[in-house]
Amino acid sequence: EGRGAPVVVDQLADAGPIAGIAAGLEECGGRPGLFLAVDLPLVPIPLLAHLAERVVSWDGVVPVSPRGPEPLCAAYAPSCLAPIRRWVAAGEMRMTSFWPEVRVLELGPLELGALGDAEGIFRNLNAPADLSLKAR
Repeated sequence: EGRGAPVVVDQLADAGPIAGIAAGLEECGGRPGLFLAVDLPLVPIPLLAHLAERVVSWDGVVPVSPRGPEPLCAAYAPSCLAPIRRWVAAGEMRMTSFWPEVRVLELGPLELGALGDAEGIFRNLNAPADLSLKAR
């Protein structure tokens, strides 16, 4: 709050990151939302712009790194909100749980390669010691 940015509180209790996606989509007022986890500071702006551009034709656009889908670096359309709510109400909190109900474009190595090193840009930095890992 101290940095002047709006703070949106999760409305789905104890639902984990998927609750943040739901809260963000609610706040977007019927527009798509671009989501980036705070522990992914190496994601380049051109990749985020690419996600935002592609979501106009899809319900979700998600990069796939060598570790698998990166659903916390993604763009989601408002059409994802109802499926998210249904899956959370059913007790399913996985970020990919609602995907069978929506059209998700997964950006693979060819598309990602033009935007950065997929392994490096999705490196999680969660503690000060992790900063030394970012150059690897």
